[in-house]
Amino acid sequence: MSIRLMGGPLDGMSWPVDEGEPPGDGAYMIVPGEIARAVYEPRPDGDPLTWHHVGWIGGTPGGVSDEDVEDLIVGLGPSSPPADAEELLRSLDEIAAELEDDE
Repeated sequence: MSIRLMGGPLDGMSWPVDEGEPPGDGAYMIVPGEIARAVYEPRPDGDPLTWHHVGWIGGTPGGVSDEDVEDLIVGLGPSSPPADAEELLRSLDEIAAELEDDE
């Protein structure tokens, strides 16, 4: 039994999981050479072992990440990504805008 990534920068990557272990509901994947992390999630009506690229968190690919936002993401600690990555990205954009306003 393996989790397989579809689309995005890590398309085709896979790793084994134990048969009795729940596959989880996605991950923020480190991409070599990038500050941002690629967000992968299974589709609600799809195979729980196939995670699809749904966007980026912590910046944009090839871009510069705001250090305060990056610290916030790291501060969240190990947890499963939300079911709606777009909603999280919007929230992070709002937080980044608030941090800029405070400066």
